[in-house]
Amino acid sequence: GACMHGQTCLPRRQTSGWLPQRQSLPSKLRPASAAYQDLDRLADSAWDAELYANMGSPSEGLRGLHSTEPFRRNGSPLVSIPLSSCLCLQALSTGQACHGMSLDAHPGIPPPLLQLLQGRDPSVQHVWGVEYLMLAAWVLWLKRASDGLGGAPAPSPAPVRDAWVTYVQQVLPPPAETPRLLLALNATETDALGSDELKAEARRQQQWAMEMHKRLQVVCEGVNLRDSLWALAMARSRSFELSVQSNGSRLWCWPPLIDLVNGDVKSRANVEVVLSGSRLQLVPIAAGKAGDELLLDYGFRDSITSLADYGFVMEQP
Repeated sequence: GACMHGQTCLPRRQTSGWLPQRQSLPSKLRPASAAYQDLDRLADSAWDAELYANMGSPSEGLRGLHSTEPFRRNGSPLVSIPLSSCLCLQALSTGQACHGMSLDAHPGIPPPLLQLLQGRDPSVQHVWGVEYLMLAAWVLWLKRASDGLGGAPAPSPAPVRDAWVTYVQQVLPPPAETPRLLLALNATETDALGSDELKAEARRQQQWAMEMHKRLQVVCEGVNLRDSLWALAMARSRSFELSVQSNGSRLWCWPPLIDLVNGDVKSRANVEVVLSGSRLQLVPIAAGKAGDELLLDYGFRDSITSLADYGFVMEQP
């Protein structure tokens, strides 16, 4: 993600005062649940994914992905998943409107949402963060199925889509645990932030989120603000941009399984995401043993950008 006003919305410096930190899971969710252990079934039978990791007992109660076997630097991928199993948007070149990939794997998408995901909605083509809007709308539609609400996917079987419905219901954090990105903070939390600059950016993010909520109400009939903020925060913190060197296109991708990997500072990272042909792979960049948590390098982010994109401030070693 990026701030809305240029490459960096505010000066790159640490702020003082209250800052949101990583959220731990509620104690009732900390033991590995049956749903978490069911990742293999989703990966193998529905997503054509290779998975050598699971959601074991995460450190400090944080969701995360742990290797199930020893690994070596530049060794075999610990996760490999086709783009067709991801929620993925494509633009043929920078600045062009995005369109959803592999939409045929998600039958039953209602016409307004389908128009948005196909890049045929002219009202959003120049909206900042349209990728987040599209992914948020997509996952809200899947959530309606997991909640048993109207406007949900049709009952006809569709393995990729149906696995996503299960993933949303049983693996992703629910709206009650929405990450505390700046866009999701309430007025009290915003007022308690550590600097005037940070408060101003939080209010800009919240204004953007309200504008996106209004647009989501058009394509996801009946969606409430809590669920819109949840979907925007999920899309913002779990998707990323990729460049395809072979044809110059760019992808905005939300990959299941890989999105479970936590980030850390570069010195502690042990995996990286690589696009290999039509598959996303999680490749080791350091050696490790079975049970080790897999960690990505999030790169340098000042406090404001980190809070806008992920909802917490990265601790430096």
